[in-house]
Order: sequence, then C-alpha cells, then structure tokens
Amino acid sequence: IDGSVFIDSTSVQPGDKVRVRVVDADEYDLWAELV
Repeated sequence: IDGSVFIDSTSVQPGDKVRVRVVDADEYDLWAELV
C-alpha cells in the first residue's frame, strides 16, 4: 500500500528530504511536523 506523509509547511517542496516527527496517522497515511 502506497501511503503518503503530509507535512504542513510552505518551505518544503516535492522531492525534498527533511527530518520530521509523525504526529498522527490513519489506515494509509501519516501526518508529520518538521523537526
């Protein structure tokens, strides 16, 4: 299953590699914040 990681940030572009902390999850996706 190909899930997604959602990051609420205006400074991150698709393809960027960043360090995050997962703050929420559901069956297939994760929500994270920048560390």
